[in-house]
Amino acid sequence: MRTLFILLVGSSFAFADNDVRLGGPTTYTTPSPNEQYLFVMIAPRPATAEPSLDPEKGEHQKQIYAKYSATGSGLYRNDGSTDKLWGVDWYSYRVWPANDGEHLVRLHGDFPLTEKFVASKRLPDETVAEQVNGEALSFYDRGRFLRSYAVRELVHNVDGLPHSLQHVLWSADGVLTRDGDKFVMMTQEPRQIVFDLSTGKITQEKPAGLGNAQFWAVRISLGLVAFCGIIILAGWLYRQR
Repeated sequence: MRTLFILLVGSSFAFADNDVRLGGPTTYTTPSPNEQYLFVMIAPRPATAEPSLDPEKGEHQKQIYAKYSATGSGLYRNDGSTDKLWGVDWYSYRVWPANDGEHLVRLHGDFPLTEKFVASKRLPDETVAEQVNGEALSFYDRGRFLRSYAVRELVHNVDGLPHSLQHVLWSADGVLTRDGDKFVMMTQEPRQIVFDLSTGKITQEKPAGLGNAQFWAVRISLGLVAFCGIIILAGWLYRQR
């Protein structure tokens, strides 16, 4: 019983404070909403041969690399062709290619890998300042940079944002609109921000919903685990009397 209690409490802290990077950059593809185009992201080669840092761990990732590594990261027609329409020379953990085959939204940092893991303590002030002043979103036209935004430009109250062990978690999710003209980003405040894809400019901004459901799910899960742990501990102590 005592071992079970330790495992339960230990797992709650690990779930809250483990800033998972999932092994670093990974090769992947992202189709446009209309599935006419495919953005291919070839991960940079790791400096060491450490297996956990292999950018192509799975068979599908290996197939992507074998097919597109010679031509590199960029946009392709989603018909099996390896003729690159346009390319980029950077890596991002997440991108949104538009239906027109020209515009693209890039998320900076590795937030998609850590936004589920909310830490129980705050980051140092200097770390927070560096991250909220750093790039958050960038917009491109056929690989040509249009404009970017810092976290501070997209979030009104940076002090209220949740943290992981290494990051200020500002983004909740993003989506391209059906008309193919706009990109909508939800922040953790929560706010909904609408961008014009052709310029990258903000066209609308408003409060929205409860924000990232993942954030609240984590908090509720932690509370339930802690409550169960207390009940188990109380039962164990009662038996020892």
